[in-house]
Amino acid sequence: MIVRVLDLKSLYSLKKSRIIAGEGGKYREVNGATILEITGGNTETSLRLLKESAKPRDVMITSFYNIKGDVDAQLNIIRTLAELDVSALIVFYYGHIVQSFDDRVIELCEKFEFPLFVLDYAKTIDVTYENVISEIFEVLNRNDDSHYRKAVSKIWAVWQEDGEVGSALKALAEMSDTEIAVLSAASQNVLASTSSPDDMKAGDGYIHKVNYHNNHINVHILIKSRTKEERVRNWVVSCIKLCIDVYGKQLTRSDDDEIIRRIVKGSMNEDITLFPDEYIIKCWQIIMIEDSARSMVDGLLGYISDYPVRVINGAYNELRIFIIGQKSEYESSPMQVVNDGFTDDSSCKVIEIIGVKKKTEMMWLLKKGVESFDSVFKVYDGRIISKFQLKNYIKCRELMKEPCGTDAAVGMLEPLVEYDADNNGSLLETLEKYMLDCNQDYRNTADCMYIHVNTVQYRVKRALEIIGINYKVSVEMYTLYDSLVIHRMMMIDDHN
Repeated sequence: MIVRVLDLKSLYSLKKSRIIAGEGGKYREVNGATILEITGGNTETSLRLLKESAKPRDVMITSFYNIKGDVDAQLNIIRTLAELDVSALIVFYYGHIVQSFDDRVIELCEKFEFPLFVLDYAKTIDVTYENVISEIFEVLNRNDDSHYRKAVSKIWAVWQEDGEVGSALKALAEMSDTEIAVLSAASQNVLASTSSPDDMKAGDGYIHKVNYHNNHINVHILIKSRTKEERVRNWVVSCIKLCIDVYGKQLTRSDDDEIIRRIVKGSMNEDITLFPDEYIIKCWQIIMIEDSARSMVDGLLGYISDYPVRVINGAYNELRIFIIGQKSEYESSPMQVVNDGFTDDSSCKVIEIIGVKKKTEMMWLLKKGVESFDSVFKVYDGRIISKFQLKNYIKCRELMKEPCGTDAAVGMLEPLVEYDADNNGSLLETLEKYMLDCNQDYRNTADCMYIHVNTVQYRVKRALEIIGINYKVSVEMYTLYDSLVIHRMMMIDDHN
């Protein structure tokens, strides 16, 4: 039967809904319902991602949570949905999340005759996405309405029982006589399935591929059915999308480990999109922590769950690694929020890399950070290694591989080594502590070495005089810093 937008008002779940704009489109045909989880944007990438999740003549359901106060983003979404021939938009929790729509939104819906439904929070607090989706499919499939209602209800029942996504997909596959696989678009890892992609290719049947993403994950959906009938495929796809929305975090956990592993192994294609809305990311951050530091890891997980950042949270060997995509260069670092974790994890080691603009550089630093995790802490004193320290470590290690790569460092420090040997002195030790471990802070150096601050000042000044370094000339101090790092690396290597 043909279902039109005006018929939706007769559904029990939508009886108290209101069409606040675009009523001229009430005769549009409805073929399905999909949850909308797009954050908006004005780029070609945003349009491409929206096209993958929105289907012509579908009704889209959302709360606009991520763009509740961003009128420009709301306009962009509605304009794009109208251009994609989406039938209508239903906005939940109106008056609570979106307080009210700007006049420009109303005018745009009227211009496109794009129906905008709202469910007032105070009047419809008990209505769920499940209710609306289930009833829409029931109307679309009057010949077997119990079949479709049962599928959606089963998905929610499994979720409420803390079940696995695999159980929900298995129940759906049995009801629809299909085989299902959900693959990560980033890693091509199978996240959940009732049959492997290779097995699905064997035997009779038709394989349908659909791309889908929400705010947390970007996937390819494979469905193998015995029929080409679009009606069956459409309701199964919608139910699978619902599974992905409900079980999103469960799906990303296994995929995140695989993404981290492939970056470390150098097998991750740099063109792969790590996040569905990667076009909005302005800079990248990496945090590597020993997985045994539970209070620190739990603190980061708590921050991430409460703050709207894009995150890959994976494990590799004994490390917990977070890749964080930030929409602004000026967002606070999670480490600022969880630094209290050091109280409980006093020996916790952390590499924190912030402010990386390019994804290729981020992936390179992650790989190098994992490879250098244990050794870099032997060179730089402290529990947190920064992006600049890691880059300096990598550079000095590469210099040491060059023929005569250590000669320059040895040559610069040799007068100091000879002076200490002849005078039973500690000038090199003091200079190294001052430069590498104490950020050129006399008081901090004195505290670390249990000597008077005047002694530190004298030793540093005398050491620079012997080497012939002018501390006011930046390039000379940079060269000295590298030489001290290489000298310490040589001492560590000799000891090992």
